[in-house]
Amino acid sequence: MSEIEMWVAVIGAVGTFGAIIGLTALGFYVAWKYYNKRAHENAVVDGLGTLMKKVEKERDEAREALEQARVHLAGCLTAAEGHIKEPAKEGDYGWSPAYQATLELRRKYEEVVRAIKRR
Repeated sequence: MSEIEMWVAVIGAVGTFGAIIGLTALGFYVAWKYYNKRAHENAVVDGLGTLMKKVEKERDEAREALEQARVHLAGCLTAAEGHIKEPAKEGDYGWSPAYQATLELRRKYEEVVRAIKRR
């Protein structure tokens, strides 16, 4: 027996009034199932939206950290080559411990070169 035949049999068995009540109940059941499905889908979409915002924030933070690392590396190269007129200070965007160490090594190198030239 198909689903349609089953509903026809139910309607025939319960009469018109029973059929109206049954169809109304069926309508409420279908609406409830649809609502719950949509609520679940909305919850999933909201969860994915929250996850995407978190991932995007972490991506942006990683990009910023990468950009600062590039600036630090460029600062180390500039210090090593001796092209520093106004050195960065601790807390500046381009300052790093590696930059400071490279700057100090360059200054020691320049002192040794000056000492050799004086001889």
